[in-house]
Amino acid sequence: MRIKRVIIILAVAIPMLAMTNTASNGAVKICAGAKCNIEDDSDPINSVTCATYSDSCYNGYRVRSCKTCRTGTSLSSTTISVPGCGTPVGYDDCVFSGGTDPDECEGLCLIGGSYTSVSSGTNCATSIGSCYGTQKLTSCTTCPTGYTLTTKSKITASCGTVSYKTCVKDSSSCDGTCTNCVSSLRWSQLGDGVESRITKTCNTLTCNCLSSTEYRCASGYYGTTNGLTNNCVECPSSGSSDAGTNESITNCFVTSGKDDTGTYDYEPSCYYSD
Repeated sequence: MRIKRVIIILAVAIPMLAMTNTASNGAVKICAGAKCNIEDDSDPINSVTCATYSDSCYNGYRVRSCKTCRTGTSLSSTTISVPGCGTPVGYDDCVFSGGTDPDECEGLCLIGGSYTSVSSGTNCATSIGSCYGTQKLTSCTTCPTGYTLTTKSKITASCGTVSYKTCVKDSSSCDGTCTNCVSSLRWSQLGDGVESRITKTCNTLTCNCLSSTEYRCASGYYGTTNGLTNNCVECPSSGSSDAGTNESITNCFVTSGKDDTGTYDYEPSCYYSD
């Protein structure tokens, strides 16, 4: 009886060892969710918004999972497909419900977001970008010699008044010039039918670069905007307009039309009336 008992144990153990070896060579080990090597600085394949997070590696891909959330958001579990892994990988994200997303008003630049730079920090030695809604502000972190780090405020379209830091040249060392004080000649799209550009002027008494932002309705729209209020309306019937001179619907026009006789072009363009 003692000899038979030993034989039975060995017979059971051999298949178990074979199963373990098979699993260690397959996807189970590769996609086990091991911690990433601290030297691995690859971007995660998922985009999460959270206060603190942890990373795990699956088949060579980094997956980020939230540990804690910002005020107004809560953890929510979801999954993502990872190349080489047989089943989706789970992770936690922070989900906000209702109102204005607080992440838009905490200076967070979301991955893949579209932002327009607005007048903010200048003369920086080093700087960081902070995003509020779709507007991106530059905030100085250090200043060159002869400049002082100064806190200023800015009214944003989506998040009200926010603070940023700029470098102001010391009056005692002002030579009548400013650093990097160049206006933008190109208009950038800020939102639906709205364009903006930054104008900079140098105060030769303080050597401080003063910035202001211009706003206008884009081509194909008419109305007015000041960056906070968008009253730009699309021209009717796919009409067009010249950006910057299109405050009224009478600035909208069409260049062609058609009737029972066919398609024709207007010469000159046909403008709308009130």
